[in-house]
Amino acid sequence: MGQEINPQTNGFHHHLNGGGPPLPAADLPELLVLRPGLLYKVFEQEFLAKFNVLKAFESPLPLDKFLLAHAQSARAILCEAIVTRITADLLLQLPALELVVADGTGVNHIDLAACRRRGIAVANTGDVFSEDTADYGVGLLIAVLRRLSRADAFVRRGSWPVLGEFPLGLKLRGKRVGIVGLGNIGTKLAKRLEAFGCKVSYNSRTKKQSARYDFHPTVVDLALHSDILIICCSLTEKTRHLINDDVLNALGMSGILVNIGRGPIVDEKTLVSYLVEGKIAGAAMDVYENEPNVPSKLFGLDNVVLSPHRGAFTEEAFGDALKIVMGNLDAFFSNSPLLTPARVLGKFRARIDIGAWNFVFSTDTADYAVGLLIDVMRKITAADGFVRRGLWPLASEYPLGFKVGGKRVGIVGLGNIGSKVAKRLAAFGCNIRQTITSLQLLSMNLPLTPTS
Repeated sequence: MGQEINPQTNGFHHHLNGGGPPLPAADLPELLVLRPGLLYKVFEQEFLAKFNVLKAFESPLPLDKFLLAHAQSARAILCEAIVTRITADLLLQLPALELVVADGTGVNHIDLAACRRRGIAVANTGDVFSEDTADYGVGLLIAVLRRLSRADAFVRRGSWPVLGEFPLGLKLRGKRVGIVGLGNIGTKLAKRLEAFGCKVSYNSRTKKQSARYDFHPTVVDLALHSDILIICCSLTEKTRHLINDDVLNALGMSGILVNIGRGPIVDEKTLVSYLVEGKIAGAAMDVYENEPNVPSKLFGLDNVVLSPHRGAFTEEAFGDALKIVMGNLDAFFSNSPLLTPARVLGKFRARIDIGAWNFVFSTDTADYAVGLLIDVMRKITAADGFVRRGLWPLASEYPLGFKVGGKRVGIVGLGNIGSKVAKRLAAFGCNIRQTITSLQLLSMNLPLTPTS
């Protein structure tokens, strides 16, 4: 599987230009881009085919002069959280602006209050990245519990024949997992973790009447009753440094923290101190307080897994995100309703019911197998090395991985371990394939496809 996304093979080219000859740039709707995010970089030609892109990042003019030159014509702006912040001051320089389009789900980089005051519409990509983010969260969790990145380095260095046995990791099944933010991503994450035999509880702004998980009114209380704390909530002024000394102290020396939300939700200085001093057992992080700068004290720790903010991104999801961004822009310029106004997300539908398992090693082996699969598809171990070597600030973009959901997974041997792997992968939306009898198929209660 190659790294480049080819929009021609994904059906975007015909969709965007309607199959007709390209229009002169001057006749196309104007789209302002201050600095290009990854989506724009990957699909720049698709944007240029549809819009007269006002490229502030290529202009010799200072930004204020560039904005002044286009102040009366720029009606829409495309922005990405890491590279562009939409502030009230910026909006003042764009009096004609009517639409802000984020190329991701998060809108914490946009001053929503200022947009509301001006009547500026805001659109995001809805839930297009939520499944991949949930997958990545599980992958990070297994990576830190089972030491996947360290195990990979152990083998690559040739240490196995010399040092013998690699240190044991920790079991996932039976762990109490607290989810901070049971929204779209949090719900998908909970479903996946149930497939591993975890006991899920949560904290959210309000108790979810439809959720069957235990609700804790405060994050401190959630941490007290959790072995693992996973951050899925959005960043607001109320959630900034929500994970502080009190929460980490409640999580305790055996606790694990996973952050797939936003970096500033965690008091990073305090977290680093807890990890260095062994006051919590470990952490897996895809986001940081001052990206792409990561605290150097983390680089030498064996109890952390580090990733360069790639939890949401797969090649497949980027193709879907492009369609949504283009759809929102098309809707705006044709005076139609936006496809995904900010904070309007899709709904999750349960796929399977999960039973319990009783064998000693089979659950851990199945967990490890799924962890390895996510690791190789989403490049978690390589991402950890990328961050530890200090390459993120230099190289900026890390290569995309591949979506887990929807993949056809063939299992050779649907015995005790194989059936557990099947259960877990079914929760990720995989199509499980194996040669089995009708009786076995019925007993598994899984969407399996017998092979001929």
